[in-house]
Amino acid sequence: MRVDRARLVRLALAGLMAGIVIFAIFNPGIVREEAKIPRLDSEIIFDFDKLMQAAEDMKKYFQTPDPFGAFMFTGAFAAMVGGFLVIADGMSLSTKRVILKAIFAAVVGIAIGGISGVLIDLIVTWLARIQLIFILLGQPLGWVLIGGAAGASIGLTLGSWKRARLAIIGGLVGGFLGGMIFEGIGGLTSTITSSGSFGRFFGFAAMGAVIGIAVSFVEDMAKRNWVVVLTGAKEGMQFILSKPITSIGKDEYADIPLFGDTNVAKHHADIIVQGHTMVTIKSTGGEVEVNGSPTPSVELKDSDVISIGRHRLRFHQKALRGRGMQPYAQPDPGAHVPQASYPPAQTMVQPMVVPATGNITLRVISGPHMGQVFQFGSGSIRIGREVGCAINLAWDTVVSRHHAEILWNGTGWVARDLGSTNGLWINGVRISEHVLRLGDQIGIGQTWLRVEGI
Repeated sequence: MRVDRARLVRLALAGLMAGIVIFAIFNPGIVREEAKIPRLDSEIIFDFDKLMQAAEDMKKYFQTPDPFGAFMFTGAFAAMVGGFLVIADGMSLSTKRVILKAIFAAVVGIAIGGISGVLIDLIVTWLARIQLIFILLGQPLGWVLIGGAAGASIGLTLGSWKRARLAIIGGLVGGFLGGMIFEGIGGLTSTITSSGSFGRFFGFAAMGAVIGIAVSFVEDMAKRNWVVVLTGAKEGMQFILSKPITSIGKDEYADIPLFGDTNVAKHHADIIVQGHTMVTIKSTGGEVEVNGSPTPSVELKDSDVISIGRHRLRFHQKALRGRGMQPYAQPDPGAHVPQASYPPAQTMVQPMVVPATGNITLRVISGPHMGQVFQFGSGSIRIGREVGCAINLAWDTVVSRHHAEILWNGTGWVARDLGSTNGLWINGVRISEHVLRLGDQIGIGQTWLRVEGI
């Protein structure tokens, strides 16, 4: 599973900030309200009459519903967390669109969160009338519903019911886990301040952060098709393809907005998803290239690079469970056996196992530097856009400054990723380190090199 770590961190920080804001707004009122709750102090614990009176007063307190207070607190909590998550998740969008989505998320959070709060208040009141100890059962339910409301507030702004459902599930999970953390922190810090403010500060912040993490993580687990931006200010940002048609263009309401390039049309292209594995990109207003080849429409494969104007995006597709695990049937003698196809779209030469020498020859077979040949003796070969790299790919904007290296270790040539943004690919598979063989194809950005001598 490829987790969008940048999004996960953004949503976690946004949830944390929302929890802190909620604490600042509501903690003074909570302190005043908790002062009204009768307490079983140690002074009366051995006085039966006083103990029974205190218990009766506590029971009356919890048996008195407060739907307005519950609506305000839970509605505000869900609205604040949902609004902050939407703002953090909308970094690729225009300011106007983010503001509108945040307002919508806040309204949804207030409505669903508020209704959930009233429901929780009625349940707690009902439980208190049965047996006072039962009110403890209402607390986990309350946090779960608050988390679900926060998940719904961001989910309904994501543009598809599938993502909305996943966000709600993430919110419910985050609400439960965050609520448990909140209660745990409250218990551990109850002796620090009599008002409980210390525990509430960390508890609210932790709960907001956990909801943000859960919303992001659940969606990452379920995603099947997505694209990653390879160039520009949005480099590394992911867009999940959850709708039947995902629009690309410089329109601020495009699903994948690409700004700052006059060559990009307002509605430039669509990515069409049919079923789980059939994904097609179709030009609707301008030229589209896939792996360097212009095309009006083509089915996408995992790791294909899409070029629209100056922008580059890499398509990813999660393999279905069981794919590639079918029993292998021995082919009939003389039968044609098709070879696997790797990006770029061309027939692979089967790598040959031959004794390695201290010399290596690499030919660029695809990309901006196509046709160049590099020959080196034993040593370390740095690949990247930075001046001084032995294989300088300055024309390939998808390549990192120091992208990878090829090193002679005394017995063979080893290719290593140097922590690049878009990874090192060998024969269509992303790797961190690989011993090269004759015929191997090395993918770096949009550039592919073939090992022709080793």
